[in-house]
Amino acid sequence: MFNNLSRSVLFSVVLLVSFYGLGCGSSEILTLNPAGRDASRVKLLFGITARFVPETATVWIGAPPGYAAPSAEVFITLPAQKQIKIRAFTDGSFYHRFPGDENSSVEISWTDRWGQFRTETITVSDPNDKIATGIGKAGIAPNRMYLVDGMVWVVNSGDDEIASYDPETLEPGSMRVSLPVYSNPWEVAFHLESRTGLVTTLFRGVFRFDMQTGEIGRVETSSSPFSPFASPNGVVMLDDTAWVANPNPVSYFPSRFGVGFLSKIEHGISPKVIGEIKTSWVNPQNVITDGKYIYASCTGTVDFMPPYWTPVALTSGGVHVIEPETGEIVASYELGEGGSGPMAITPDRRFLYIGSNIAGWLFRIDLFSGEVLNDASNPIILNNEPVTFIPKLEMLSNGLMICPSFNTDTIHFVDSSTGEVDPFPYSNPIDLRKGKTQAQIYYGVQDVVFCERDGHPGLLVLSSIINEFHWIPLD
Repeated sequence: MFNNLSRSVLFSVVLLVSFYGLGCGSSEILTLNPAGRDASRVKLLFGITARFVPETATVWIGAPPGYAAPSAEVFITLPAQKQIKIRAFTDGSFYHRFPGDENSSVEISWTDRWGQFRTETITVSDPNDKIATGIGKAGIAPNRMYLVDGMVWVVNSGDDEIASYDPETLEPGSMRVSLPVYSNPWEVAFHLESRTGLVTTLFRGVFRFDMQTGEIGRVETSSSPFSPFASPNGVVMLDDTAWVANPNPVSYFPSRFGVGFLSKIEHGISPKVIGEIKTSWVNPQNVITDGKYIYASCTGTVDFMPPYWTPVALTSGGVHVIEPETGEIVASYELGEGGSGPMAITPDRRFLYIGSNIAGWLFRIDLFSGEVLNDASNPIILNNEPVTFIPKLEMLSNGLMICPSFNTDTIHFVDSSTGEVDPFPYSNPIDLRKGKTQAQIYYGVQDVVFCERDGHPGLLVLSSIINEFHWIPLD
């Protein structure tokens, strides 16, 4: 699989930073609308935020919905003691920009939604200045990270194990699930009711494990009428049934694949395969669920091609939507030669996003209309790095999507309701390399989860080149 091979290849960074304008305030009362957008579509996680944009020498400030009373007057005292007055949106959010620098601070007064008049002094902040790299060590070649039952669980592919870590200290926890040597575990689906899970391994099939004892048992297919596992990758659990993606590689150099398929597994004390679905495109690697349907993305054939031996999609990929009870494919969406990879669905279940396994791209499908809005011919571009891939998409409950880019060591934010990349106040991608020397610049961002540590919300980042955890506070 391309994801395995790409870890050993180092590339330089080319960042694409996106910005957009906001209406500016004056001495009169204004209703600000960011670049014509509805305020509710600009996703803020926390309280009032101020960001400096060096390209325009401006400071952008904003507050999320519910921060002010609907349509309340907001008074902003700028650094030169000039006071302006704007009006919040009907949802209680407000936005503004003004000339400033990275040291700017402003005083903001407003009436909150409880009718109290409040005043705060806000100073410009940059998430890149708060990055704490190397705060903990994972195992060798960590591939996936999960926050389950107050513990961080990591699939350490190179150590053939699933390991638990304390989220506060990131010290190893008490639980280690040891898998067969050279099995190369890839992904996990947890079944919390039974305190068990399933883990796929690229070379030894699928195993059930006990979260409390670490005991494992192989999911057997020898007596099944269905196909044996074929380098299983993605796995997802829906109720008491799991779905596993089987790319079915025939060779790795060059990349060749047989017919890909999904295995349907009845989870229990002795899990067994109870169904199989063949995919229309080769190389199915990822499966997710929205609680109603199963979504499977097929990468297509990807290989490293001369003269520079960069990954190239040689055949089309796409996404199948599966009705889990019947196993019927109810919809299929072709995405072209773009290396369709990880997926995420918006909270309203309208948009399905798919990351690329060959570039800093996103694809998007409107599930309500059935229209492919962005495929390989017109992708949403996160960055222009010649060689990178998107290993994970993390969708937050407010619709803000977190998109790590492996080879650039950056993390982008996307407003999933519009597809806008790095919206205010996340106008710059988070860059783990910021302030590092050339010899320190390659982490390999493999996974990211949104969580709280020591009472502070932020992003826990896993890098698979140097096998470390990193922390990015967002408050």
